[in-house]
Amino acid sequence: MHLIKYRILQSLRDRASMFWALAFPMILGTLFYFTFWSLGEPDTLPWQNIPVAFVDSGQQDPQQEAFRQFIEMMDGELLEVISFDSEKEALQAMDRGEVDGIYYLDTKPRLEVASSGIKQSILESLLDTYLKNESIVMSVIDDDPEKVQDVLDGLLSSQEYIKETDLGGRTYNNNISYFLALFAFICISGAYLGLASTLASHANLSPLGIRRSVTPTSKLSLILVDLLVLSFLHFINICLLALYLRYVLGLPVPITPALFLCNFMGSILGISIGLLLGAIPGKGSHAMRTSLCIGTTLVLGFLAGLMFGDMKHIVEKNFPILNRINPAAVLSDAYYCICVYDNPGRFQRDLLILAGMCVLFITLAFISMRRERYDSL
Repeated sequence: MHLIKYRILQSLRDRASMFWALAFPMILGTLFYFTFWSLGEPDTLPWQNIPVAFVDSGQQDPQQEAFRQFIEMMDGELLEVISFDSEKEALQAMDRGEVDGIYYLDTKPRLEVASSGIKQSILESLLDTYLKNESIVMSVIDDDPEKVQDVLDGLLSSQEYIKETDLGGRTYNNNISYFLALFAFICISGAYLGLASTLASHANLSPLGIRRSVTPTSKLSLILVDLLVLSFLHFINICLLALYLRYVLGLPVPITPALFLCNFMGSILGISIGLLLGAIPGKGSHAMRTSLCIGTTLVLGFLAGLMFGDMKHIVEKNFPILNRINPAAVLSDAYYCICVYDNPGRFQRDLLILAGMCVLFITLAFISMRRERYDSL
């Protein structure tokens, strides 16, 4: 209890490590929210109610009347149709950026746009669909006029040939992957706490390390106490991030027992990575080992998709074994199982891999620290 008490006090006073383990991921989460999140919201999609001009020639023709009805049907659903009496007014509106294209009701409907983009492609696709359907109807009229009504009913009906079923998953903003990678990143950011703890045990790096080296307490007890206390503190850090993302930023993060279990496993993993990096044999300085820790966490986060959302998928396609041995990638996959789709088997596999990594890292750290000897203190 004495070791636990003073390890807690020592960790809370280490403001630099606590900043990297808690404040920095929260800052990243806030930046991600304002930078990425709104881009994938349904209300901000670029093809919602595309403004388009409509120029009517004024002629009474069955084909033109059919296209007029088609445009009116799309008004309010996909298009925002603005009628003009003259082509000049429509062109001026397109030059001002008020509309993205102009539909002409001539002998044959046509479209004119001033630039290329998603909206213009959608307008062109609508016109192509109409012209293809018109061609089908005209062919039926020539071949078998009696079936025209059946064809028209089929084209105008909204029958769905795909049955929607619930597989237990959820559909979220595509940019949720950045926040799942952020969860993985804050977990492995516990390495800063573990590193600070290990460096405080090196007699050649700190006065506290000298005192801990001459104590009769076994190295195993010191490592286990550090692991227990730091994992608990970092678990609190990760849960605070989850609550911040859920209730402050309003992201769809499910606060469930599975999430807390993954947070707990991630906290142990992050601390064990720091213990291992700090226990690497050699006379490396405090700054060098800290730089190594920063580089390691950033590289792992990058490969898990923190800086580039598709990176994890690229790695999975070209070198899948890397996603199995990258702690950040395994963690983000576990969070993905919780937040996006329900796959208990895959979630259990991820937890087993994480547990194996924790055992491996802690064992290697203990072996390395146990062999340390000093000529004089």
